[in-house]
Amino acid sequence: MFRNAIRVTAILVAALAIPVTVLTAAPSAYAGSRLCETNASNNYCLGSADTSFYTSIVTKSTGRDLNLTPLGSSYLGYPLYLIQFSSVAADCVGVSNDVSHVEIKPCNGGTGTYWAEEKVSSGHIYFINRYATEHVNDGKAQFLTGKNTADTSFFTADPNACCGDYQVYEWK
Repeated sequence: MFRNAIRVTAILVAALAIPVTVLTAAPSAYAGSRLCETNASNNYCLGSADTSFYTSIVTKSTGRDLNLTPLGSSYLGYPLYLIQFSSVAADCVGVSNDVSHVEIKPCNGGTGTYWAEEKVSSGHIYFINRYATEHVNDGKAQFLTGKNTADTSFFTADPNACCGDYQVYEWK
């Protein structure tokens, strides 16, 4: 009976160790690249004044280097990722708790840091925020959105955003 208990414990420890190893060793889809709008006239990238938590993510002509880290799951049929700062891996691009803007958030599974990546045939990308989508009353997916103007805050909006808002990105 004692051997059975040891065997069961060993199997449980091994079963738990495998997912932890996979999650910590998951390679970044993009490492040290900048995520930028694909507008032909302007190429604003995700940037910030500094890397302190809750600092707004704003449009910059030269953004910050980011890593796209796979989470191994999906949302709305698209793979989920963390968008992490290359310089501070504990910092992620996330949506504010009140879903009003995009800011730097802790990457520890906190609110608003999970992004579904939808690739389109042109090679461009949309990012859908899981938290914002689940907490906006209109029921539409909420996409990473910029105003296509320097130093303005990124936010989330449905795919029919208006008035010069921009939602298509590429890695540079």
